[in-house]
Amino acid sequence: MTAIPKPKMTVADFLDWVDALPGDHRYELDRGAPVAMAPGTAQHVRAIMATANALSAAVKLAKLPCEVFVDGPGVQIDENTAYIPDVSLNCGERLADDARFLTNPIVVIEVLSPSTKRMDKHIKLNGYFKVASIRHYAVVDLADRIVFHHRRGENGLILTAILREGDLGLAPPGLTIPVSDMFG
Repeated sequence: MTAIPKPKMTVADFLDWVDALPGDHRYELDRGAPVAMAPGTAQHVRAIMATANALSAAVKLAKLPCEVFVDGPGVQIDENTAYIPDVSLNCGERLADDARFLTNPIVVIEVLSPSTKRMDKHIKLNGYFKVASIRHYAVVDLADRIVFHHRRGENGLILTAILREGDLGLAPPGLTIPVSDMFG
């Protein structure tokens, strides 16, 4: 007997599906399949807030036309994939109040949790860099107090640095966050 494959959801189908759910649920869409997002631990949420606060302060200091977001809006990767980064930086025109997706994401940051480690370190790394505007993807590893900084280089290369201290340098030039400020 052969199993009948489930059809992949498009992002539009996914949004309709999520909007029809009763209650307050959080999902991402990965390659056509909804993925439930569990509530974070206090440590996880503290790190998200600390990172967002540090990024917001850097944006304000640099006087950039950018907005920092926590847990949404999402980043649409392709027609079957949309992620919701823990922290993101969108630059350019201010997003409409009803925007579900970032229009010009420059930086996306994920804080690892045991249940999302593989997804954040591998699958999302590949996915986020499919979006042409994304210059930086950082993964905050709370257990080891390390930040994995992936940045878009010349000729399509993705360069990686592993940071335990110092500053996380981001584009536009001059935008930096102390690594120590990202752990909450």
